Amino acid sequence: EITSKFAPGISILYGTFVSLTLSILYTRQRDIQGNIALECSYLVLMTRNLLSVFKYNREKAIEAGQCAADQIRTLVRSSRGAELMLLMYSDPYARMLELIETQEEDLFLEMGSLGRSGNLLASSREILRDLNKFRANRLSDEALALPPTHFLILNILTILILASYTISILPTVDVH
Repeated sequence: EITSKFAPGISILYGTFVSLTLSILYTRQRDIQGNIALECSYLVLMTRNLLSVFKYNREKAIEAGQCAADQIRTLVRSSRGAELMLLMYSDPYARMLELIETQEEDLFLEMGSLGRSGNLLASSREILRDLNKFRANRLSDEALALPPTHFLILNILTILILASYTISILPTVDVH
């Protein structure tokens, strides 16, 4: 009697909770994928800008390309924790900004103005600002986690369903 009235309610609650859990996790995954797609597309644009800025300076072009390669490696291989540590010690975006600032100083000292490269350098600064924003959003989404209580409730509901099933089939078990 108890299990016939108790089990359906627990099953509905369990199904709702599992559905909520999956919805939260799928939304989180979608947000992370969106942020990574934006970050990658802006990283491509940034790399092209830097290569254009440094087309006459092979050393700096290689250094700019290495910054982009380091960030791509981080995106592909590293965990969130490793990436946060990398931000403190050798942030590829900060290194790109240093290259831009150095180029601006060099151009200003040579010609007294930034010339035609000024627009490209200003555009690169804006792209870097957006890249940092996309990375921060991605890292924030990666850090979101369901609280342990959520999974504790899910485990308790699972145990209750299993117990009610076991109790309901116990009278039909034939022991010899």
